[in-house]
Formats: sequence, C-alpha cells, structure tokens
Amino acid sequence: AGSAGDGAPLRVAVVGGGVAGSVTALELLSRENVEVVIVEQADRIGHTASPSGIISAVLTFASMEKYWERQGLPYWELMQWFKMDQPELRIFDWMERAAYKAKVLKDIRTSHEYQGAFFKASRAHMEEMLDMFPELCEAVVGPFCCREDSKARAWMLAGNRTWSCDDLLGVAHVFSTENLFASANVPAEARKWNFDILLPGNNTLQHGMSLLKLEEIVQSKLAGAIWNSVDEGFVRVEKFYPILENIFMKSGRVKIMAHCLVREIMPTSSDKVLLDVPF
Repeated sequence: AGSAGDGAPLRVAVVGGGVAGSVTALELLSRENVEVVIVEQADRIGHTASPSGIISAVLTFASMEKYWERQGLPYWELMQWFKMDQPELRIFDWMERAAYKAKVLKDIRTSHEYQGAFFKASRAHMEEMLDMFPELCEAVVGPFCCREDSKARAWMLAGNRTWSCDDLLGVAHVFSTENLFASANVPAEARKWNFDILLPGNNTLQHGMSLLKLEEIVQSKLAGAIWNSVDEGFVRVEKFYPILENIFMKSGRVKIMAHCLVREIMPTSSDKVLLDVPF
C-alpha cells in the first residue's frame, strides 16, 4: 500500500481474488479515498480452481452456540465426513493445535464468550455492507437482506432480485443416524437458539412454516433435521463473484489484474511495497 500524500488516494494491492481477497477489496471500497488493485493468477476472481469456487457457502452467526456441537461428536463418526489423505493425522493435528491455544496459551479467541461476540459483530458488519451494496442480496440468501426498514430490504422490495423476503429462508442441518441426531433432538435447547426440530411425520415448524419436501427426505432417508430461519442463510457463490466484479467496475476504484502470479512481495524504504509479477 502507498499514498502520495496531499489528499492523494491510498493505493492498495490485494493478492488473490478468492473470498478473502475479494471481500477485503469490498471492505476497502467502503472507505473513502482508497484505490485497490486485485492481483489474481486466474482469468477472473473466484475461479473454480480456488477453495471459493463452490456452489454455496453457509452463513451462520451462532456457530459457537450450536447446542448439538457443544456436546461433541464421536471422533470416528466425525472423521467419516472428511475426504482427504490421512484424515486422522490432519484432524489430530488440528485438535492438538486447538487444545494448545486454549489450554496452554489461554488464547482469549478460543473462549465461548469471545467467539459469541465475534459472530454477533460479524453479522452486524455484514448487514451494514449489505445496506451499502444491496445488489449483493441477489447472492446472499437468508434473513439478512430482509431486515425491517433497511436499505437492503428496500432494494429487495423494488423487485431487483430472483428471490423474495416472502420465500422460505434459512438453513437445514440434517442427521443421518439416530446417534448423531440425539444431541440435536433437545427441544429446550433448540428453542433457545432459534432452531426447529424436524422429526419424521412432523412437517410444521414452531414458526408456522412448512417444510414438506424436507420432511419427505427425513421420513425416507434421515434420522431427523433441524432448521434455522433467524441466524442462518447461505451465499450463492456463482452469483456472488459476478456481482462483486460489477460493483468493482462501476466504482472505478477497484481494478482486477488477472493472469498475474505474484512470486514475491518486497518491502521498500518508502511506505510502498513491490510485487514481483512475471509477465
């Protein structure tokens, strides 16, 4: 980053156009007098070869409050969901590092209270960004764009979208075995965290909604499911990046330098850095 002073804009280079780099650029765009260049090795941001090239990503703002996760899943049942080389070694390594941070370093970021505050603040900031760039609501599906009296909701009501605030919005978590579902099938805890429990033979939720299709799946293939329409939604990633590209282009302050692989970042004697980019 560097600035020429005398009111000249701060110029920032963001290396990588995946979800972290693209959202960083959007955050910088929300600030005055900043110009951004995204340096991306592929032909566009959010390319399918990157970890962000998935169809959708769940948005949850109660991650540390999920009552069924606090009780913990048996290690070997958890491991079966991972498709990777030597999964047990990677998971044990992750567990060891997490325990070291919590027990030895006493890292405050591992505390229940800190993580709860983090997700609360993250949701508030995301909703602020949605009011600033409401066109993102075409990709961000859930209750976040439907807040009363918000700019995002006004954009939605203007008919600028393919989904509606009247649609059934939220995220379902499904459980394949009775053993896994047992930790979630706790009505008092579910109500506490805005979750509805869906059992075979019951398709009406406590919020008055009906999930007939999901109930059919539960009836035939699953042990049960839980549903949250208050704190959870998802991002349609295939829509998210084209919308970001359009926002960047219209702003005139964010440029995307595609087909550029950064080999090295070198400091200088000034307030600038040099990027070694082969052409």
